Amino acid sequence: MIRKKCRVCEHENFIDVVDYKKVCLSGNFYNYNKAKKDKKYSLKLIICKKCKHLQINNNLSPSLLFNHYVWKTSDSATNISLIKNFLNELSKMKLISKNTKALEIASNDGSLLKRMYKLYKNFCIGVEPAKNLKNEYTKNISVLTNFFSLKLSKKIKIKYNQFDLIIARNVIAHVKNPIDLFKGVNYILKPDGKFIIEVPYLLYFFKENQYDNVFHEHNGFHSIKSINDLCISSNLFLNN
Repeated sequence: MIRKKCRVCEHENFIDVVDYKKVCLSGNFYNYNKAKKDKKYSLKLIICKKCKHLQINNNLSPSLLFNHYVWKTSDSATNISLIKNFLNELSKMKLISKNTKALEIASNDGSLLKRMYKLYKNFCIGVEPAKNLKNEYTKNISVLTNFFSLKLSKKIKIKYNQFDLIIARNVIAHVKNPIDLFKGVNYILKPDGKFIIEVPYLLYFFKENQYDNVFHEHNGFHSIKSINDLCISSNLFLNN
C-alpha cells in the first residue's frame, strides 16, 4: 500500500527524493534462481512537505516484514558489547535497579532483557512480534508476541500497571505508525519514568551517503526534530 499520510505529522503532500523502482524484501538469503522469482515492491524515498520527515512511500503490512524474523541480536558480538555498555550507562545514571519495572519494545531474542535480569533481578517484559523468537526467552522474562501499540498498551496496563523504564532500540524507524507507538508508551510509562530510544541518525545518513539503508523495513529516517515532533504529539518530553 502506498503511503498517503506522513508517519510523523500525518500531512498528505510529499516531495520525491529517490526512486528505487521495485525491490525485493530484505532480510533473507535465497539461491539465485529463487531470488529471481521473489516478489518485488515499490520503494521510493520521499520527504514530507510540512514537517520534512524523510520516509519511504510503501506502507507494507508489518506482518509481512516481521512475523518471522531471521536476524537475532545475539548473532552479533558487537551488539552484545553495545548492550553491556548501554546497561552500564543506565547504572551510572541511576536509571536501573532491582526495583525497576522494565519493558522493551521489539525485544528480538531478549538479549538485552536477559542480561538486565541477570544483573538486577528486576521485573522485565518484552514485546516482540516475531513468533519464531518466542522460545529464546527464559522463564524469568515474559514476552508478548505482538506489535506494540496504544491498543496493546491498554491491555498491558491492566495486567502489569505502569513501568519505570521503556526501551526501544532500533525499532522506531521500522514502525509505520510511530505516533500510535509513542502514545502507547505514554499510556504505560510512570509520570517520572524514562523512555529510551535508539535510532539511526539522519545526519549520518546524509553525511555518509547511506543509500543502502533504504529498504522496506526502514519506514522512516529520524532526526532530533522528528523524534521531538512525535514526543509533542504524545505528551512526552525529549531529553537528549
